[in-house]
Amino acid sequence: MSIKQLGKTPQEITKNEIEDLAKLDISEIVLSGKYDLLKTLIELKRYDTYLNKLIETLKTPALEKAIEIGDKKFHYADAKVWITKRVVYDYSADKIWSDLNINLTAVKERIKSHQALLKKLDSETTEIVDQETGEIVKITPPIKSEEASLMIRL
Repeated sequence: MSIKQLGKTPQEITKNEIEDLAKLDISEIVLSGKYDLLKTLIELKRYDTYLNKLIETLKTPALEKAIEIGDKKFHYADAKVWITKRVVYDYSADKIWSDLNINLTAVKERIKSHQALLKKLDSETTEIVDQETGEIVKITPPIKSEEASLMIRL
């Protein structure tokens, strides 16, 4: 397996062919037993970080280059390129929207607070006094399960 250097991937390769190439490399990496899979994943995470930063940095100057070409839709370096616009709305000037958003934020905070309370429960069901209504309500702890996952920090 070898990862292609920047500029060394054939330009005519399609997205599906790239995915197929990745599948072949995955098979070689995993099934061959020749690679330290954790080390490989960490190295790929480094590539991912590197490429994401490059993409983020190049988007604006690349857009400027595309605008110079003058067409809204064109082929370039064996890829289809579109210059698009998206509409972004700022609703904050509207009082009703602002009030609803404040209520939504308050409800989200109440949910977080209630989740924290539920996590502390030991038994199946517990009765508490609802602070808003004063009535006694039954609350049930969440179903707890564990999943193995991998976190990599570079």
